[in-house]
Amino acid sequence: AGPAKGAQSAFDYLRHVWAAKSQLHDLESLTIDGLDAATAWTTGRGKKGPVRIRALAIRAGQKQLYRFMFISPQDQTGRWAQLFRRSGLSFRRISKRAAAKLRANRLLVVPARADDNIAGLARTLPYGRYNEAWFRVLNDLAPNQTIRKNQRLKVVAG
Repeated sequence: AGPAKGAQSAFDYLRHVWAAKSQLHDLESLTIDGLDAATAWTTGRGKKGPVRIRALAIRAGQKQLYRFMFISPQDQTGRWAQLFRRSGLSFRRISKRAAAKLRANRLLVVPARADDNIAGLARTLPYGRYNEAWFRVLNDLAPNQTIRKNQRLKVVAG
């Protein structure tokens, strides 16, 4: 969670603090898990062209908010809009006891070695049978695409 910086609501925070310099569209207030929240979208530019950015702020208390950004290629916005919305609405707080049991993972960017393969590198992910699919998403790899020596890849470290 990040600082609220004086904003009285998630709506105000999103509009006047977090995205103050962005042209926001469809700004709306909502309630998620009993918490004040707000969402809106704007446009931006990614490595591969224009993107749509969905911002979501959820008030965690007087002085803190949770912030989420969902980014999709501009021409695929329709494909992702409902999934992003459902993902944001699924937010749930966890107890301090449950939080204490969590272990943070780190994302590292490393060059692939000649003997690396997707199955081996994906083994560190915590998604079981979906590890390879997640690895492909994380590294923007097509379903049948292989990796090459010295290709920069994102891997998860405990």
